[in-house]
Amino acid sequence: MEDDMASRGNSPTVVSDEEENVDVSSSNSSNYSEDETILALDLLLANISTYMSGNGFKKKALTDISDTLKKKYPNRPVRSESSIRNRLGHIKRVYERYEFVRGRSGVGWDDEEKKATAEAEFIKRFIEEHGAKYKNCFEKTCPYYGRLALLFGGNKATGAHVLHLKTKNKPKKSTASSATAASSSVTTSSATSTL
Repeated sequence: MEDDMASRGNSPTVVSDEEENVDVSSSNSSNYSEDETILALDLLLANISTYMSGNGFKKKALTDISDTLKKKYPNRPVRSESSIRNRLGHIKRVYERYEFVRGRSGVGWDDEEKKATAEAEFIKRFIEEHGAKYKNCFEKTCPYYGRLALLFGGNKATGAHVLHLKTKNKPKKSTASSATAASSSVTTSSATSTL
C-alpha cells in the first residue's frame, strides 16, 4: 500500500530532528498554521495597492503569497493559489460574520477580546433567529480581526444596484401605475383632511 501511495505522490512524510528541509509538497493537508495565515495577511496589507483589484485579489498576490510561504516554511505543505484563495475566502467569511453580529442593535463589542457581547437570553434569541453559525462570534475571539478590518472593512458593496440574495422584505418595483395610484391617494387624503 505504501509503495502504491508513493507512486501517486501521496506518501506521508515524516520529519525527523536531523532533517530540516524536507519537501512535503505532496501532502494534501489544508490546515494553515497561525503563522502562515498572519504572514499571508501581512503580505497582502504591505502590498495592498499592488495586490487588490476591483474584484478582489490579483493572481500575482496569490502567487507571491505561495512563493513566500514556500520559502519561509519549507517543512509545511506547499500552498497552491487555489488553496490560498480558499483560505482568504474562509477567513473573510468569518470576519463578515463578526461584523454582521457587531452591527446589530443590542450587541456590544469587547475590543480586547475581539468578540461580540450580549446578555445570555439575547444571544440565545439571536442564534435562534439568525443561525448557529453566529454562536462563535459571542464565544470566541475573531482571529486576525485588526488585519481583516484593514483588508476587508471597506469592501462591502452598498447602494441601490447591489444584488441582495437574502432579504426578508424585497423592495417593490416602481411603475407608472403605482406612482399614479400613490399620487391620487395623496390628493384624496389631503382633500379629506381639509373638509
